[in-house]
Amino acid sequence: MWRGKRDKQGYGRVHFRLPDGKIVERAHRLVFYKTSGILPKGCVVKHACGKVGCVEPSHLILGLPDSTALETVANPKQWYRVK
Repeated sequence: MWRGKRDKQGYGRVHFRLPDGKIVERAHRLVFYKTSGILPKGCVVKHACGKVGCVEPSHLILGLPDSTALETVANPKQWYRVK
């Protein structure tokens, strides 16, 4: 779990400039870049564990911004209960 500053959504906060000049502001994206060496344009880094403060490299996966519905169907343990 990230132990530094967090934003309002609970994501770890950093300020890091990638070699291509892009600024990374979320800790999990920086950890993904540092461990995999890539951060493709248009992709997001998602947490397989479902915890937004997590920076464990094995829990970080690439996804598309609108792929949450597909991931929920693929992983029923992450389904939300409607109250």
